[in-house]
Amino acid sequence: MAFDLDASQQSAWEGFLAGKNVGLFGREGCGKSAVLTRAIAHARRVHGVDRVGVMAWTTAAAKMIDGQPLHKFLQVGIAELPKERVLEKVKANLFVRAKVTKTTVILIDELPLIAARWFSVLEYVVRQLAPAGRHGRPWSGCQVVVGGDPLQLGPVHTRTTRHDAPVFMCRICRDSFLSCYGMLALLMGSHRQSSDSWFVASLDRVRKGEVTDVDLMVLNATSDGVTADEWDRRTQLRALNVHVNAFNKDKLSRLAGAEYVFKCRDEIAPGLTHPARRAYAQRCMQQVAPPSVALKPGAVVLTTREVDGVPTATQGEVKECRGLSVVCEFSGRLVKVAVAAFDVIDNCGTRLATRHAMPLILAWAMTIHRAQGATLNTLAIDFGQLNWRLEGLVYSGLFRCRTLEGLFVRVLRGEHIVVDRHATAFYDR
Repeated sequence: MAFDLDASQQSAWEGFLAGKNVGLFGREGCGKSAVLTRAIAHARRVHGVDRVGVMAWTTAAAKMIDGQPLHKFLQVGIAELPKERVLEKVKANLFVRAKVTKTTVILIDELPLIAARWFSVLEYVVRQLAPAGRHGRPWSGCQVVVGGDPLQLGPVHTRTTRHDAPVFMCRICRDSFLSCYGMLALLMGSHRQSSDSWFVASLDRVRKGEVTDVDLMVLNATSDGVTADEWDRRTQLRALNVHVNAFNKDKLSRLAGAEYVFKCRDEIAPGLTHPARRAYAQRCMQQVAPPSVALKPGAVVLTTREVDGVPTATQGEVKECRGLSVVCEFSGRLVKVAVAAFDVIDNCGTRLATRHAMPLILAWAMTIHRAQGATLNTLAIDFGQLNWRLEGLVYSGLFRCRTLEGLFVRVLRGEHIVVDRHATAFYDR
């Protein structure tokens, strides 16, 4: 028995040790990561590091559990390929095929950020690469442990992506955790903000959509009398990229020194001649990387591609701007960052176009989606420009902060807080 786990965590841990698939669900800060990281360490010790797959959807969330993004585990892009095409790509890569084939335990954090389609694709690939006698079981008998809160933000959708049902409602999830092969563990503790009972209770009301006028008043009062300098020194989260970009542009303008603008170079595949296909490729290139990036020495940046061993979504600082490259410092290490190629792939796996762009973005502020999985000591969120609503957005942003004292909130209104009815039904079952 592990004496540092609460009762709900202990139940999940015993299920894992018994070899069951385990779904760890509950509010942010309930201790999912504590069980998950312990399970990762145990699985690696028992089976070996090369037989344990540890992943999340975003690089930031994956780094926190010493894992990798799902698409990097499979060595495929995030284009919406049919599962059969993904399987072909994995089979063609002998290294990835061998890695997936010998994987015994799979552990995934921040499950709700993964689209149901991608969760199903991963299960399909794992099962198809297993010996034929194991095809009748979910994940071909691999043990699977996942963590997340259905009431938090779901996957990012664009106009070109399918809007599937939430991952926790898909058939693979039911077969994995609501069958004889697994169990659901609803964790009831509160560990991240455990020293502030009012803050915990208030955030739980935000999570369930039961927020009161007093909650809104107290949360908004955290920014009363705060100077512009005090506000700017906090980690900034925003709902939309346009507001993130506006804040970052303002911060850049206040830095001394010349501004260096790195413009992209676009290249459409020679065989792409149909006007509609070319127009589609042009639209997609606007999504893979910005058309230009303005930088100065001293700017805080985030990598959008792995650079010289520095993972995607790593925060650093620009030290020097050169003609075609930038020197940045990441965790005390100086790295030369050059222009990278961002490919546009269609759902048949064909390259349509390539955008050659600087793999950096300004990062004084970031979106709430990008911050999923992080735990912050200080945080500033301005909801004043938010004129649309998204399930779990406010809850996912506020819960990033450890304490009420470290939080600044502006213009939060009751109509901003929306709860996913599917997630509520999931917990009510």
